[in-house]
Amino acid sequence: MTRRGAFGQLWLAAWPLAFSLCPVPSLTFHPKGTMSPSQSRVLPLFLQAASDENEFFVRDADFADLGNAARILTDGFFRDVNFITYNVERLANFLSLESSFPRRTGTDSVSHSMIVGCRPTDGAVLGFVELDCRPTEDPKAAPRPYMCNLAVDKRWLRKGIASALVRECEERVMQLGEEQIFLKVRERNKAATQMYEGLGYSIKSSAYESPVRGQPPDTVVLMVKDLSSRNDDGTLGTMIDDALEYSPSTPY
Repeated sequence: MTRRGAFGQLWLAAWPLAFSLCPVPSLTFHPKGTMSPSQSRVLPLFLQAASDENEFFVRDADFADLGNAARILTDGFFRDVNFITYNVERLANFLSLESSFPRRTGTDSVSHSMIVGCRPTDGAVLGFVELDCRPTEDPKAAPRPYMCNLAVDKRWLRKGIASALVRECEERVMQLGEEQIFLKVRERNKAATQMYEGLGYSIKSSAYESPVRGQPPDTVVLMVKDLSSRNDDGTLGTMIDDALEYSPSTPY
């Protein structure tokens, strides 16, 4: 074995540990009383009246939020994996978010959004969701609004954050003049399917999908909601926090 080959194998074995010691950027701290740059762009507030600890707001994600978003996604969807796999998935999530981060220029600002729920005292990211317009298998059909990668910091579940993120996605889709929003859940996650049905989503189709990183093979259910008949009282319920599900990117 050449020296270069030996070094390469050593690096492959050691980099997950190095990554865990030097995690991806997490630069969302803002001094108390200040606002992040994106808060001046979109600030639909979803503040709960229970206590200061339960307050949060929803805004467009900044690039500096991606480190925390990757951690929240990994904690939510790969919580039962080993140390090395966890850090591999965390890095993969960060790189995926980084490569697809919306630049908010031209049509990109309309067709793709990354949205975060934040604590008002310091701007810490507590939840994350993506909304984009994806092509279908029919090349003649127009892209349709699709919600995915919904996750909430495990320390902040059952505070209405996920509900607010879902509602924000629905609001944005309606602002675009669209009347339907789509999402995917895995068939084995009966709690998620029943929950979304309770929120007005219905099953449109299902198909077997090849295993996604860290996920066993399963049938994936495509669900749709007709927003023209949405109950707009803002009470989606915190039960959504208990059934968050990884949504792969394969279009139907």
